[in-house]
Amino acid sequence: MKRKSEFEVGEIRTKTSFKNGEETSEERYIYYLDGQLYFKSDYTEVKKHGLEERYYQNGQLHWKRYYQHGKLNGQWKGYYKHGQPLFKWKTKNGEKHGLQESYYENGQL
Repeated sequence: MKRKSEFEVGEIRTKTSFKNGEETSEERYIYYLDGQLYFKSDYTEVKKHGLEERYYQNGQLHWKRYYQHGKLNGQWKGYYKHGQPLFKWKTKNGEKHGLQESYYENGQL
């Protein structure tokens, strides 16, 4: 069974899945006033789990990162408003881990 919550203008705010009456997963969305997507996040068993994304108002991806059972795990990539890479960080168990890269707006490391 799935449930959807919508804003007055029709954008989906949440998508929730249930099994045997219990919530199993949820996608959450936040929008700018003009209707452009600002933020998207996945939850499993009430903890962030999976891909989380944030967008600039122009629709360009600002950053994306991954959660595993409520903790940051894996690549966290950020982008400038025009799409060039801003940073590439690695995370493990909620902490930065390993090589962290940051870029100038011209693309240089």
